[in-house]
Amino acid sequence: MYRKLKESDVLVHPALHEAFGRLLDRDLMNDPALRDVPRDVVEKSWDPRDIMTRAKWTDATLAGFKRTLPVLQRFVARYRQLGGRIAAGTDTPQQFVIPGVSLHRELELYVAGGMSPAAAIRTATADAADLLGIADRTGTVDVGKDADLVLVDGDPLADIGVLDRLALVLVRGVRPH
Repeated sequence: MYRKLKESDVLVHPALHEAFGRLLDRDLMNDPALRDVPRDVVEKSWDPRDIMTRAKWTDATLAGFKRTLPVLQRFVARYRQLGGRIAAGTDTPQQFVIPGVSLHRELELYVAGGMSPAAAIRTATADAADLLGIADRTGTVDVGKDADLVLVDGDPLADIGVLDRLALVLVRGVRPH
C-alpha cells in the first residue's frame, strides 16, 4: 500500500491530533495547552460530553481513537521513510486543538511513531509550503525568501519537545512588537 501511494505521489496530511481520544481523560480540562483559551469557551462550548453527544460518539468510539493512534503514527513514519510526502497540520479550529501548541504536539506524535525530528520539522515547513504552492517564498531559509523565523531554546533535532520553548520570533526579518 505504501509503495502504491508513493508511486501515485499522494501527499498525506495526517492530522493525528489526539484531542478527541482524550475527551474523557480526567486531566483534559487542566491541560496547560488550554491556558490561552477563554475559560468560558472551554467550560461551555467545549464540554466533552456535549461534543460526544453531537458527534454520536460513545466511550467505545474514544477508545477506538486511542487504539488507532499508534497505528497511524507508524503509517506516517513508514510512508515518510519510503519517500512519501507528508504535510503537517492539525485541523484547527477544532475543540481542544489549539493553534501552535497542537502543531508542536503533532510533530511529537510523528517522532514518537518513528519519524526523525528533522523529517517531522520538514513536514511543517518545506513540505507544507510545497503543498500550499508557496515554496518559492517560504518553508526554508534561503536568499530572497520571507524571513519568518522561529528560534527555540534547545535543539529540536535532539528533543522535538523544545518547540514549545520559543526564544525569538521574526516576521519578515523583524521582531514583532
